[in-house]
Amino acid sequence: MVFVTEDVAADTPGCDAISVLDLEQAAPLFRGPMHISPGRLTSNADFSMLIAGPSQGYAAQGFFYAIHRDGPAWDQWRVQAKIYDTRLAPVGGIALLADGDTLLASTAGKGKDATFPVPPPYGLMRLSLADITVDGAE
Repeated sequence: MVFVTEDVAADTPGCDAISVLDLEQAAPLFRGPMHISPGRLTSNADFSMLIAGPSQGYAAQGFFYAIHRDGPAWDQWRVQAKIYDTRLAPVGGIALLADGDTLLASTAGKGKDATFPVPPPYGLMRLSLADITVDGAE
């Protein structure tokens, strides 16, 4: 089993999404709905929740894109509400801590349009997953 974010310039399954792939069968088990440019990926300890942050800076606002396992099979997932926050750093690191509830994310200033490197100020944001509910939003 492998979990990836796919960011290809095509309107194909898995494009701009979180995907769950079965390496033994060489087949996708789940391909999430498109949301432009998910980036770095983190998960909780049992891989029942996967979260990606933004990979591009051209978007007007940063986001978290998450999927949550919805049953015993690895092909059953539902989409978390997308959480938007303008402080999120494009291509910034994210980490779900061992408590399974605390999410850390890189923050940065905002440049004009697709400014790279991302301008300061740089920082770290701490969020509680208990405040983010699964609602099936796409």
